[in-house]
Formats: sequence, structure tokens, C-alpha cells
Amino acid sequence: MIDFLNNILANKNESIVDLTVVNNEMPVESNRRKKSRFDIRTIFGNGEQALVEMEFKLKDNFHRRSLHNVSRLYSSQAINRLDYRSLKKSYMVGVMGYNLLDEGFGYHNTFSFRDNQGRELSDDMQIIYLELEKTAHLLDKPAEELTNAECWALFLKYASYNDKQSVLEKISKKNGGVRMAIDVLKYISKSEMERMAYEDEILAEIDQEAEFDYRLKNEKIEMAKEMLLEGEPIDKIIKYSKLTKEEIENLM
Repeated sequence: MIDFLNNILANKNESIVDLTVVNNEMPVESNRRKKSRFDIRTIFGNGEQALVEMEFKLKDNFHRRSLHNVSRLYSSQAINRLDYRSLKKSYMVGVMGYNLLDEGFGYHNTFSFRDNQGRELSDDMQIIYLELEKTAHLLDKPAEELTNAECWALFLKYASYNDKQSVLEKISKKNGGVRMAIDVLKYISKSEMERMAYEDEILAEIDQEAEFDYRLKNEKIEMAKEMLLEGEPIDKIIKYSKLTKEEIENLM
């Protein structure tokens, strides 16, 4: 999610280093107001927020719904003594399996507040649309020329296409975040028996690593014991055995 948002939110001033997935339902002030439930709602470490909505069937007035949702997210922030400087940016990301915008727009578009001459008033509320139906032209693009945003768009569009697995392999080598998403997708797509076998393989690998670490630790301890018997100084034993000073003092 961090990698996806870092590459889709093109106008961010700083990279996301951590985030929290929070309750995807926005509270309402009265019973008369309609509740809003989102696919994913996140808060970044710096206090900024983002909604991610995935729509694969055309819905009327999705752009108005986007405006409504991002403004609710922005206005839900607490203001201390009307200090509006404390407000953090809010983002609405729409991943769509249809074209909301006409062909004059590309597959990836960001909208904020501007005047009729294109001069920016504020980018505190941003709406980002990722229209997956417009990504076909990226299939023939060399992997080294693909941007990270293009890799994510191709993954979201073609992850379930059996005849596009070579495309997924190509973009997984380009983008580590997409590679992680592909690995997770493979895991959750397995049948229950396959998943159990897969987990057994992982446990076996963990056991092998633990056994190796145990043997290595014992070898270090034996080395340290021999050096202690030979009267070697502790600093030298630490250097060669890689044990800590406390571990060596316990042996003494």
C-alpha cells in the first residue's frame, strides 16, 4: 500500500514511510446523514489521509461522490483554536475498470483546486483517477521504460489474466512493491491444501535456518571457551567469536 500510494500520489511533497489502515466508515454527525463506507482508508505517519475506492461498474456522478468523500475526509480533522495551518492533505484515489474521463485524458490524472487559467489555489484536497481501460498501450512498452505508476496500473488491470503472466513477471522485476503484491496474490489464490503445503515449506525453511543458527552459535561459544582457556583478552575474543561482552563474561 505504501509503494502503491507513493507512486500514484504524484504531487506529494514527501514520501510515505508508514501508514495505518483505519476504520473505513466515516462517522456522521446525525442519524439523518448518510454513512459513507470506503474500500480502504489510511492515515500516513505525517497525518495526511487517503481513501482508495475501486469501481469496476460505471456509476453516475462518481466525480461528485469523489468530491464529497475527499471533502468529508479533510473536514473531519480536528482544528485546535481554529488554527487551519494544522490541516493535513487528503487524497481520494479512484481505481476504475471503466473510463470516467474522455480520451483526451490519460490513464492517470490528478485534480486539485485551480482557477480557470490553471493557477493553483490549493492542493490540500486531491482526487486521483486510475482508469485501467486506458492501459493497453503499456503492454508493449519495454520494462526499463515503465514508470512505477505504470507498473501498478498494469498489475491492477492484468493480475487475473492467465495470458498476461509474462507481463506480471516483467513488471515484478521492475518494481519491488508490485512483486510483493504478486507474491501475496499467489498465496491467497491457492486452495486450502496448497496453502497448507506452502506454509509447511515455509516452516521447514524456518526450522533449517534456526538449526543453522544454533550450530553456528555453538561453534562461536566453543571458540570463545578455547580462547578464554588460552588467556586471550576479551576484546580479541569478541572480534573473532562475534559474541557480545556479556555472553563472554557469562562463559567466564
